[in-house]
Amino acid sequence: MKFPEQATSGGADPAALRELEQRVTNVENELKELQNAFSRWIGELQDAINRKADLSALHEVEKGFNERLNDIVKLLTKQFADKAETKKALKIHERQLKNLYSLLMSKGGGENEEDAMFSKKPLGGLSCASCEKDLVNMMGKKVEFMPWNKLPFRDPAERIARVG
Repeated sequence: MKFPEQATSGGADPAALRELEQRVTNVENELKELQNAFSRWIGELQDAINRKADLSALHEVEKGFNERLNDIVKLLTKQFADKAETKKALKIHERQLKNLYSLLMSKGGGENEEDAMFSKKPLGGLSCASCEKDLVNMMGKKVEFMPWNKLPFRDPAERIARVG
């Protein structure tokens, strides 16, 4: 804003008018700066409000995630066996094992073994050579006699390396 030059006859000092004009220009500039700062502040405030709206959407996603997680936990807990059902199944299995054991014992599989890898027959009857248990109802099978001279030939020059 520029003031027209006035004649000195009106009593106004041109230097004072220029100073006043400079002050008005400075005030206008400060007002524009203040207006720019205020619009920046409003813009930042609007951005913050928009971010808060995004956070509310994020909270909605989080709620959906938590609900899904709770559903999964409920499904997993249903997969575990109930304590009462487990005890009942264990009792049934225990009863079946007892029946199986009594069935095996009734067939005669007690302390005396029927099969042995290596048996001996002293005066008292058949017994296991390693553990001395009596053997009952053993049907010994005789193997074919093989004399020592029919065994494969071993070269006495071949020596087995000593270990140790």
